[in-house]
Formats: sequence, structure tokens, C-alpha cells
Amino acid sequence: MLLGIICWMITIILVSLYCVMVIKHKKMKCIDEIGELLIKFLPKWLIGSKDIIDKKVAQINLSESISSKELLVRNAKYVYLVITIFSILISYYQWSILSTDLSIKEINKPTYGNKDLTVETIINIEKDGVIDSKTVQLNIEARKLSTIEIEERINETKHRIETLIIGDNADLYHVNMPLELLNYDPQTSVRLYWESFTPQVISKTGQLVLNESTEDGEFLLIAYLSLEDRHERIEVAGKSIARPLSKNQSMESIMAKAIGLVESDTSEIIKLPKQVDEYNIQWLRSNHNYSNILLLILIIGIGCIGFGRYQYLNNKISEIKEHRIRALPSFITKIVLMLNSGLITQQALEHVIHLYDEKDRKHSEILYYEINQALLHAKENNISVETAIRTYGKRIKTREVQRIMNILADNMQTGSNIIRKLETELDEAWLNRKRIAEEKGKIAESQLSFPLGILLIVILVIVMTPAIMGI
Repeated sequence: MLLGIICWMITIILVSLYCVMVIKHKKMKCIDEIGELLIKFLPKWLIGSKDIIDKKVAQINLSESISSKELLVRNAKYVYLVITIFSILISYYQWSILSTDLSIKEINKPTYGNKDLTVETIINIEKDGVIDSKTVQLNIEARKLSTIEIEERINETKHRIETLIIGDNADLYHVNMPLELLNYDPQTSVRLYWESFTPQVISKTGQLVLNESTEDGEFLLIAYLSLEDRHERIEVAGKSIARPLSKNQSMESIMAKAIGLVESDTSEIIKLPKQVDEYNIQWLRSNHNYSNILLLILIIGIGCIGFGRYQYLNNKISEIKEHRIRALPSFITKIVLMLNSGLITQQALEHVIHLYDEKDRKHSEILYYEINQALLHAKENNISVETAIRTYGKRIKTREVQRIMNILADNMQTGSNIIRKLETELDEAWLNRKRIAEEKGKIAESQLSFPLGILLIVILVIVMTPAIMGI
């Protein structure tokens, strides 16, 4: 009851919120606005921490335009939709329970032949205003038969035996269709076992042995009736008459004949027959229903989207970090050349940065573009270049680049000699670039192992097939 009330209140609040946002923004699709409103109230463990997302975004926001607010709004939208849908479902379920009378006044005892009944129920006991409630299981045994009832049921089945087994025949003396020799009478719960004294005419399962070219034949069946400890034997006599093929049998015969014509055709191009014995035939391709597989793929796809909601951001960070490390050796080399030519550190840095081609910033020139943006930011906000590059190195969380920025900033601040330090960092930068190339080579090698394995299997099949066919 309490759960239902809570879900009803949540449903009313969420639906009302949607209606208010529709009226306010004058459009039906206002989920983004709802998500933007909910990020102020939803906990961090549910939609993510803004500080953590900001730290990740700060590592790439100089290269890509990604907003941490957009990621939070997206997560908040998912939370709103999931809670709304499930609160509506739970509210409807609770309403259906409350609208149903759950009180039990009587239980029908299982009839003879049925299984015992187990009923789970809640029993409430009240006295002097004190109520005790407990969930219990009631075990109701099926009704037993008396001796007289057993006899009556046996006799009833005996009198109904012809009606039970006659099937589509007019009577037992004009039998031209299989008999329905039941093993169980559902009305009296009597079990039946059959034997045929004339198996050349009819089998013990009721199938006729005679065909359309055979003469009429009499048959005799023996039925053994059994109920509890009461057993009885009766004889059922009848006559089978010759009959033509039924419509279903004729269709099956024509179908078999058509299949035989196709399978016995030895020509290179087999023409499927369109008519056999005045029957029109149409051949169609088999159409398999793959809707269940598509539904499974849809569920797996939705699950992958949910688990990989931050994967794009992480991949972008790794990609940009790799570009920075790959561009770092050339950047250090240019700085060292400018310093050896007599420029001071700040002039060398500005000269190298201004040489980069902006159209290539999404590839190997990302490092140059980001440093240029940091220098422009420092100029616009009247910040020193030393502070700007130190802040940039700290923000991007790329250790190799951060070390170079700190060396340059320290030189601008203290005027120390940095050429030897940069040459040492240059050697390490080339090693890092070489390491990245080796890692990519190993990844590519591992990715090729699967197609190579398939190729090996194909080669084995091609080589072994002639030997197997020769055996």
C-alpha cells in the first residue's frame, strides 16, 4: 500500500513537471529542459560528479567543444525517463491489486484425478483490536471416490465407449477412417488399454491397415478399463469398409508426387512443375522469422549504450593525449633550435607556435593549437606566459607535456639554462613515441589473429575434403 502511494505521488509529480515544461516552453519535446532542471536535485552517484566530468573535459576542451553540462543533462534525462516509466507501471500494478477483492471465502476442492491443490494465502486474526497476520500455504487434497462411484464411472465409460472412439466414422460397422482409441476418459477419469485381435484389419492404435483396393473386413478390439483398484475387460467389434483417399491424403499424395518429380530430375536446370494431375502448384522461398533475434540485438544494443555512456569522452581523451605525445619530439626540437639561434624562451615558444598550420590541428598539430589557445587566453586576460603554460600543463594531465611546460615556465621565471634538460626530454619523447608505435603494432597483430585463425580453418577444410571424400 505504501509503495503504491509513493509511486502514485512520484508519477503525478513527474507527469506534472512535464506538463509544466510543455506549457512554459510551448513545445512537446522538452526533455532537455527537464534534464537541465533535474541536475540541480539529482545526487552525484546517480548522474555523475560534475567535478570529475569537468576534470576529464578540461583535458580536451582546448581541442574539442565538449560541455560537461551536456553530459550531466543527458544522464538526468535517462534517469527521468526510467523513473517515470517504472513509476507508472508500478502504480498501475498497485491499482490493479487494490481494485481486486483479495478476500477468500471458499476454495473448490480438486476433483478426482487432478493434483492436490496448494493455495498461498494471508490469514489475519483479530481479537480486541489486536491483529496478527501471517502468510501460510493450504494443502487441499483431491477428492477420493467411493466404491459405488467407481462402479458408476466404469459403467458410464462402457456405455460411452463407441462414442469415445468412433471419431469421424458413422458407426463401428461402417469404419473407413482411423478410430480414436483414447487412453483416458476425461469425463470419468477411467484409463483404457487396447489390444487388437485383428491386426491385419486395424492396429491397437486405431489405424486402419486396409487401403482403397482392399475389401471390407471385420475387426475385434479388446478394451481394458481401469479405475483405482477396479478393472474390467470389454470387447468392441466392428467392420472396416473400403474407402477412397481423403482430401488430405490426396493432397499429400500429389505433394509427394511433385517432390519426387523434382528430385528425380537429372537436368542441369530443374524446372519446378506448376501442375500435377490437374492440381496447380506454387513454389515459394522459405521465409524465416528473425524478429526474436532482432529483439535480442536491440536489448543488447541498449545495454551497451548504457554501459558505455562515458566511453566517448574517455576515447577522446586517449586520442588527444596520443597526438600530444607524438607531436612532442618535433615541438622540443623546434624550441631547442630557436634557443640555439639566440632567442629567449618566450620568444622561441611564440615563434614555434605561430608556425603551426591550423588546418592540421585535429591531427599531429593538436599540441601547437592548444598552446596557442593558452597564449591567446593569457594575452586576453593579462596573464603572464609562464603562468599560462604552467596552468595548461597542469590541466591536460599529460605527464610528458606537463614536464616540458614546467621546464619552460621555470626558465621564464628564473632564467636557468634549459637546453640540456630539453635534450634529455627529447630523447625520452622519442622513446615514448616509439613505445606508442610498438603498442599499436601489437594491437594490430592481436586483431589479425582471429581472421588468420579462420583462414587456417578454411585451408584445413580445403586440404582435408578430398581425402575425406576419397574414403
